[in-house]
This record gives sequence, C-alpha cells and structure tokens, in this order.
Amino acid sequence: MNSKRKPEEKNNHELCCNDLNKTKFLGLLSTSSLALQTCFTTLETTLTFAGIATLIQQTFLVPIDVVTQRIMITRTYERIRMNDIIRDIYLKSGDGLRGFYKGYLITLGISLPFNSIIWTLYWKIQYQLERFLPLEYDQMISPLSSTIAALLTSLLT
Repeated sequence: MNSKRKPEEKNNHELCCNDLNKTKFLGLLSTSSLALQTCFTTLETTLTFAGIATLIQQTFLVPIDVVTQRIMITRTYERIRMNDIIRDIYLKSGDGLRGFYKGYLITLGISLPFNSIIWTLYWKIQYQLERFLPLEYDQMISPLSSTIAALLTSLLT
C-alpha cells in the first residue's frame, strides 16, 4: 500500500499497520468501535455500540485487574506464583468464578458513560477534521481527534 494516497482513495476507516503502532488506545474497544462505526453512523448507534464494546472490554479486563491487585498486595518476599493467586481467588475466597468479577458493576458504572461519550465524540470530531483539514495533514487527524475527545469527555464526566 502506498504511503501517499490520492484524494479519491482516502478512507477514514482504513486500518493500517502504521496506525496500530501509533495509537495506543484500548485494543478491543478500538477495534470494536472502528468496525461498528464503519457500518453505523447515527448518534444512538454509536453510543450503543461503544457501550457494548465497553461491556466486552470490561468482561476481560476486570478478572485480570483482580489478579494483578492480589499480586500487588501479596506480602511475600518469595516468588509469587500466578497459579496460587488464581487458586486463592477461586477456591479459598469461597466466591468461585464470581471472585474474579469483584468490582465489575462499579467499573461498568464508571467506564460505560465515559467510553460511550469519548468514542462518539472521537468519531464526530474525526469526521469534521477530515472535512476541513487538507489531505497532507491526514496523519494528524486521528491523534488530534482522540486528544480533543479525551479532553471534552474528561470535562463532561
């Protein structure tokens, strides 16, 4: 793929390898939102699918956070084994699988509104920037729109 694209070849939803190296946004959320934004462009669907992507993301990240927090609070100077931590959470706590999802609802309560707003703003800002900025500034549109969206979302939430 050419690094210089003709104006008629510009695709704002094109995911290039170079873009993946530059953006360090939430991986699953970014991919889900990108795929869904390509198909759906209304405000309601953008908010809905950003929320769904957040649900999927938190379903995977909360258990990882629980395990890493347990590792951080373990006061042993010996080698910490991941299997022992997972066994403690699952068996010794008496919660079973639910033990890995402690704090899940609180995390969702915080991240659902934030992520829904930030992704909606991101796509709307990116669309506006693509309309007004010349093609030679195409590399700056994604980082600029993510920065503006993050600032606005931080003010709103």
